[in-house]
Amino acid sequence: MDTVPPGVYFAKDFRRIILYDKSEKDRPRPTVQIFGRDFAEGRRIFSSKGTNVEYTVEKCRTGFKVTGKARGRLGRIEVFRGTAPREFLLNNWQSWGPLQKMRPGEGHQGIEEVMHTYSPYVFTPIPDVFKKGPVSDYFCAWPGCLVGFLSSRVAHPFFEIEGDELVGCLEYFDTVFDKPIPLEPLIILMNGSGWTPSGSPSPAGPESPVEELLEEYADLAAAENAVRMPARNPVGWSSWYQYFSNLQWEDVEKNLRLAREGFPFDVFQVDDGFEKDIGDWLTTKDGFRPLPDLARLITRHRCVAFLPCHLKRTQAASSRLS
Repeated sequence: MDTVPPGVYFAKDFRRIILYDKSEKDRPRPTVQIFGRDFAEGRRIFSSKGTNVEYTVEKCRTGFKVTGKARGRLGRIEVFRGTAPREFLLNNWQSWGPLQKMRPGEGHQGIEEVMHTYSPYVFTPIPDVFKKGPVSDYFCAWPGCLVGFLSSRVAHPFFEIEGDELVGCLEYFDTVFDKPIPLEPLIILMNGSGWTPSGSPSPAGPESPVEELLEEYADLAAAENAVRMPARNPVGWSSWYQYFSNLQWEDVEKNLRLAREGFPFDVFQVDDGFEKDIGDWLTTKDGFRPLPDLARLITRHRCVAFLPCHLKRTQAASSRLS
């Protein structure tokens, strides 16, 4: 099949999509799988150990979409499996987590110490997987390809590396569902790879940059979740990303002054850094004025303070809840 573009091999029935590294053509060609079955358009149903899954693979404008429903004790379901790229863009579910280019054999540098100091869940709801190697939440992208889940209404979607394979899963935390629930939709965008799941292979085009794939993914996720952007989009400042827990009262005063003098901030957000114990809004740490003074200082400049929603377990915090 001389017309097949580099990196793609078409089985004789043109239904199975098999990817391989163009520099290693003689190696066995692993099959891309959806729910452990060969990747093909259409609807399929299967049951395993008290779990029932019904899913559909259909063509969309720039790739393929996997939808369906499931019931039973779902646990951790493998949805996608394919050859791992040599490097990829990794995403973290937390806004302060890593968003960086990674290689399959690399680990999360410097994160284990933070998890040990604060909480094993500070970067992930699945620390058992996170500690083993690279974990990318929601999506994984590299030039010419993006594989990602469009929602996380019930399950936590993530991708991990197993050997030389990229595996996408839905984590249901061992919840039992007596009635079918919708699966988090999976999208597979492959621009420039030059393949289709049926019919003759199309000519290969240039690989789409990751930035373009992310824009397409964002549009699809917005549509899936019925996202509506307000006409007015406030501009804000957050202490968390500048100071983390090292925020001091002088830092608040300085940045409020800068905001008043020329920065068009509509929102001035003071996060956990002002608290003696994270989550205890009413007790400020040494050097900070009481919370009413902080609120008056901020609102005097027509700004708004948003408070955190985490709670550090300490004797003082526990006494407030008892």
